[in-house]
Amino acid sequence: MKELIIIRHGIAEDRDDFARTGLPDSERPLTAKGKIKIKKISNWLKTQIKGELDLIVDSPLLRSKQTLDILKLDLKFNKSLNMAELNPDVSSNVVLNKILSLKKNRVLVVGHEPQLSSLIQLLLGQADQKISFFKLKKGSIVFFKFKPHPILYCYVSPKNII
Repeated sequence: MKELIIIRHGIAEDRDDFARTGLPDSERPLTAKGKIKIKKISNWLKTQIKGELDLIVDSPLLRSKQTLDILKLDLKFNKSLNMAELNPDVSSNVVLNKILSLKKNRVLVVGHEPQLSSLIQLLLGQADQKISFFKLKKGSIVFFKFKPHPILYCYVSPKNII
């Protein structure tokens, strides 16, 4: 792998309000505001990513799928994959092993907290930390390059884009 881009999904419906619908949390959608913000982030992201991504992946949860659907409108990519390992309850070690096993050079991942922060800490060699020192806001983007080890070269908060 040469490049990994990690994005947290956009703003979703309030967890407690949505729970009252009786539907599972996996079906909790993005809000209208969340969709608008992700579209702005997507417009910015297409100016930052040069060339084509080998693979873009998302979790099985609706809000991640909706985020990726918006990104797909602006990004060039070879393949899209829904990855069960990006369910937020799965260990970041499992996620990283799965991503690396795909043997792709440029991968974009859309997922959830706290899994993504844990994945970032793992990439930075801080996997044994009991307290997360990295927390992604919704719509945040983290860029890693592998030379050969992962190097965090950019973190972008939505406030810096929108």
